Amino acid sequence: MDILDKILRGVNHCFFATGLIGSLYLAGLYTSQKISQNNSPKIENQAYIEKILEKERKRAGIKENIKINAFLNNEGAAYSQKIGKEEYKIILPYKDSNLSDLRHELYHIADGHFNGGETKSSIRYALEYLFWQEPQATIYQSTGLKL
Repeated sequence: MDILDKILRGVNHCFFATGLIGSLYLAGLYTSQKISQNNSPKIENQAYIEKILEKERKRAGIKENIKINAFLNNEGAAYSQKIGKEEYKIILPYKDSNLSDLRHELYHIADGHFNGGETKSSIRYALEYLFWQEPQATIYQSTGLKL
């Protein structure tokens, strides 16, 4: 019973440490995004998006043949989505949209984060998104560095 008790305590400690480290990672990612958003110019209307979209897509290195539609919407969070072979949409919430959000979503497009996802398992895709794609886009939105 003593050995089983030690094993169970060890497993319990591993689960706790994994949960703590995972929580700290997610909190750091979220905090980095919020700091960048708070220090970024606000996007208040559709005209402003259209004005800056071309400049920002060039800055991100997105080819001219790629079509991007960016819209303000009532949805709660910013996101981007592939809607055709070379066509994407970016949705930014009316409330609290900023240039940082736009840059973040443009990086996902520029770095090909939407390409090949349909051939990966959902677990592999989720892990790749969380530990590779999302940190890259966060670094880009905060610093302009492309990894």
